[in-house]
Amino acid sequence: MLVGKFNAVKVESVPLKSMFLPAARRPRAPAIIGDRELMPTKARRGLLVACGAVAVLPIAAVVIVLATRPAAWTTEEDQVRAVLAGMNGSYNRSDFEAFASHVCADVLQVKDYEAGWHQSRTTDGPTHITVNSVDVNGADAVANVRFIAANHEDAKTLDIDFLRDGTEWKACRYHAGNSV
Repeated sequence: MLVGKFNAVKVESVPLKSMFLPAARRPRAPAIIGDRELMPTKARRGLLVACGAVAVLPIAAVVIVLATRPAAWTTEEDQVRAVLAGMNGSYNRSDFEAFASHVCADVLQVKDYEAGWHQSRTTDGPTHITVNSVDVNGADAVANVRFIAANHEDAKTLDIDFLRDGTEWKACRYHAGNSV
């Protein structure tokens, strides 16, 4: 026998499935997936994106409609309040053109109206308004408004008469109002 002559050790193999050794685990090689196999995965992903878009579109449409709803959906009192807010904002920005868009045409025809507006704007400083009430009667409305000007100590309460001009409310007359 050659084993003894070369001083070698004989190694016997042990079966892999032995009751003494745990079963050997072989790492799994990643599968190579070609375009043909990926197609169902891509199709499912596309289907999910399409379903998501279909679900989101109605919600987005409702949000857009509610955000851009026409004035007809608001009350007339709300429309008058919006005009007053627009007037006060344009007054504080010293934007006569924007302010004038909310005023009746006959008021704008008064001699030196624009010059007086600019003078009072300079004198008042920034203003803040509080709309105490709005009473609408057909095409007429009266708003009771409290004005606070930064450069004046006392607040003023005025009644402002409005007329509907087509679809818009216009401020036509100011007069002393009762404090509410």
